[in-house]
Amino acid sequence: MHKRERCESFFLCIREEIFGKRVDKRTAFFGKLSYLPLFLFILFFAFALSSCGKKSTGKIQGREIRLGIDRDNAPFSYLDEEKNPAGFDVELIEAIAKREGFTVKFVPMNPSALQSSVVTGTIVGAMGGIEIREEKQLSFSEAYGSSTLGLLYGKDSSETKEQSSVPMGRSSESEDQPSVSEKQSSASEEQSSVSEKQPSLQGKSILVKEGSGTATFLESIRQKEGFSLLVVQENQDLIREWLAGNGDFIAEDLPVLEAMKEEISKIDEPGRDEDYLPPDILGLSELDLQKEKNSRAGQEIEIFSLKEEQRYGLMVGKGQNKELLRAFVRGLKKMKEDGEWETLTKKYSLFSSNSNPQ
Repeated sequence: MHKRERCESFFLCIREEIFGKRVDKRTAFFGKLSYLPLFLFILFFAFALSSCGKKSTGKIQGREIRLGIDRDNAPFSYLDEEKNPAGFDVELIEAIAKREGFTVKFVPMNPSALQSSVVTGTIVGAMGGIEIREEKQLSFSEAYGSSTLGLLYGKDSSETKEQSSVPMGRSSESEDQPSVSEKQSSASEEQSSVSEKQPSLQGKSILVKEGSGTATFLESIRQKEGFSLLVVQENQDLIREWLAGNGDFIAEDLPVLEAMKEEISKIDEPGRDEDYLPPDILGLSELDLQKEKNSRAGQEIEIFSLKEEQRYGLMVGKGQNKELLRAFVRGLKKMKEDGEWETLTKKYSLFSSNSNPQ
């Protein structure tokens, strides 16, 4: 008997055992085909279960995370002299990644592009002094720190007045709620260089960064307080425009304003040339070479707190990358337990050693 005939006889016998009757060779052949869809279905179902099992583990170990950072937001994130990512948030996420077993690839970006890049999936998440806020397309980690908003201005650019007993803030609408000033009094006390007198904002212009929490808050009180907003892209633009006389105030978080104040003061240092400029204001060297363009020369720089709290977190797409958020929380807890959190906050003079925002 030939090999082909033996195979046909074998399948014919199997068919007879299943159905208990004899069938011809043609029926046996098509009978064999009738089991093909069932076999393919079982194979596909097994593959699907295997794939789902891999996705449900939520493991982040061994992964490389593409993380966007604000490229110009010292002290949280910026590019150093060699164009490498630096700052508090950069060191924070690197320390967490080391503890949780993943690596980070930083993607320095214009701050206004961070949110859209997270939403579209170009980057996994974003950091760099990003304020936690309500957004339909975004999720945030727990807050790792907080500060208050403030205004930077030249002492001669506006008249000062005694601070009002009811400061600017959303809580002034209800007497039953505690004022924003009461909530943030301890934070403002930590800022030794912050002015205690509120400058007049009526008819003034305030420089803000596009897409920032600062811009959102000031827009909410703009009409009530009678000022206008000038929107720019980066911190460097805030400094350049203000030094050129375009805008009475710079509005940002207090740590950012403190860094700006230090940088601006270096512009007028005697004997200093472009080589001594901080890396994020190298573009302002023309103001040093042509002093007449610096409308702020000789002014005393002041910073005033608006008593509006900003809380910082890791930003991801809505409902996405939950394993990264969990790893962030775990790593942050470990840093606070082993002391590296306190070391890092002292290095950058950010937050208090016992801060633990909820």
